[in-house]
Amino acid sequence: RLNNPVKLYYDPKMEQIKFIEFLNMMDTTEVIKIEYTKWLESDYGKLAKEIEIIQAEKDTFNFNFKTIEINE
Repeated sequence: RLNNPVKLYYDPKMEQIKFIEFLNMMDTTEVIKIEYTKWLESDYGKLAKEIEIIQAEKDTFNFNFKTIEINE
């Protein structure tokens, strides 16, 4: 919507997304990076189990998903 660039880094060896980078829409001088750190095998393929969000290379937020629901 804001026409800001987004970078998606794919690891061909692992055949999955490694991380995504985009500009903070509230402050476009800051980069936000979402890094996938652990994966969970499922009937649907690998799903993100843990992610780390780094804002402006200083604030880090860690998420560990306990439940993943798939809408069918």
